[in-house]
Amino acid sequence: MSFNSNLRSFTTMLVVIIFSGLNVGCHHIIEKQNKILKGARDAYTQAKAHPHATELKELFKAKQILEKAEKAEDEEAEDFIEMRHLAYLAKRQAEIAFTIAERYRIEEKIARLKKTLR
Repeated sequence: MSFNSNLRSFTTMLVVIIFSGLNVGCHHIIEKQNKILKGARDAYTQAKAHPHATELKELFKAKQILEKAEKAEDEEAEDFIEMRHLAYLAKRQAEIAFTIAERYRIEEKIARLKKTLR
């Protein structure tokens, strides 16, 4: 084998290794994106299912932020940080909506109990 043949073989192997590493790195980022967005979607779905949350502005805001996060996911990989930030905000906003809805549910229950005690 000549030097050029060995160099070509080495270069080919190096390119394959680099692309394999990039593929693994990209796969890891996609998995992380999916996990982050899934958490935000799950929190929104839970809040939306609460009967006292349907008219809450916090739920509407969570939906808007979640939609922005999903749009950022569809953009370039450089938007990963923005997507992660928006997904975090959407999840927290949905949790706030759920908590407010729970408060309303409990307040209704207390009012009903007070009526029965009278």
